[in-house]
Amino acid sequence: MDRRGTKVSANPSPVSKEANANITLVQFGMIDQELPSQDKLYYQFIQGQKDPKRLYITLNDSHKDQDEQTHLIVLLSKKLTENAYFNEAKQFITMAFNDHPNHFQLCEEAARIHMMFMEFKQCIEFNKKAIALKKSEQDQNLSNIGLAYYEMEDYNEALNHLNQAIDKNSRNFGAKINLALVYKHMGNLDKALQILADVQMASPTETAAMINMANIYQIQGRHEQAAILYLEALDIDFNDEDALCNLGIVLSRIQYHDYAKLAFEEGINVNPGNKIILQNYLLFLLEIKHYDKFNTIMNHAKRVLETQDLQNLQKLYQDFQKASSGLASQQLNIQANASVDPKKAQSAGGGGLKSSLKNFFNKKKASNNAVKMNDNNSIKEIEEEEDKDDY
Repeated sequence: MDRRGTKVSANPSPVSKEANANITLVQFGMIDQELPSQDKLYYQFIQGQKDPKRLYITLNDSHKDQDEQTHLIVLLSKKLTENAYFNEAKQFITMAFNDHPNHFQLCEEAARIHMMFMEFKQCIEFNKKAIALKKSEQDQNLSNIGLAYYEMEDYNEALNHLNQAIDKNSRNFGAKINLALVYKHMGNLDKALQILADVQMASPTETAAMINMANIYQIQGRHEQAAILYLEALDIDFNDEDALCNLGIVLSRIQYHDYAKLAFEEGINVNPGNKIILQNYLLFLLEIKHYDKFNTIMNHAKRVLETQDLQNLQKLYQDFQKASSGLASQQLNIQANASVDPKKAQSAGGGGLKSSLKNFFNKKKASNNAVKMNDNNSIKEIEEEEDKDDY
């Protein structure tokens, strides 16, 4: 799973709206006069009919200053998407833009929403409108246009706009990361790695650069190095979903199954609505034949994944139970053409990787966002189980 050079998610996560609403209510308790305006309006929204039109009318009635209105519209739109009210956010920002088409902030927010819905042409259109309305800081709009073209697999246009963004701002690391992704998908891995290495040197805490470098290492078969780099990114951000998912994938490839399971589970704990982590975790559970766990997670997946994805997974589950283990292993392959011999992997430095994994999950367990481990699945026992493969 590549990490784009923007904070915009291309895949809205359909987590339970009611669960989010309940969390917000517990947090707020009651409408506090000291709450920011956007929080008061959002509280009224979730307590009412969750009607974006009503929300927009209420905002306009309570705030007459145009600049203040625009600022609140953008904040509320972001708050709606943060709490999984994606369709409502889209309706809300559309109404606002129709009333105020000459505000570049609303253009940019509309572009962000369209990117989330993978409506790339509309994303490009609104970013171009924002550029026409702005006199400065156009590099991010150009970067977002380049990213949209990349998602559409129009790599020449993507390179064109991303290079324009970098020309305007040489420290736009998001544009550089997106540029690296374009070169990667064009097959120029060396060029992509060089760009990402330059970003990491200039900004050592840029986890997107680290994750994408590790993804290329996986393509090159450098699985140990990839795993270590994902762990370095997680040292910066314990809750990085992309790093956790990719860590689970690479560990499954070198058959560190217990640690892979922990990585996937923590990814699900961080964001239960992340479709990519969920699908990879379910495929992994089938690969290691943990069918009871698979069925448990599938109950949650029914609220998140599309019907076709669920049907495909269910068919794989049925086939896997019927087939011999050899045939099943050929049918299911988590984004890899072949697994790696664990003994060879460990002889290439597995001791260092195991030590890093142990340290990370111990720190994770001690943190407020700890991995929930079963009593019979401790770090020590995992290490002992992996050590058996050495003999």
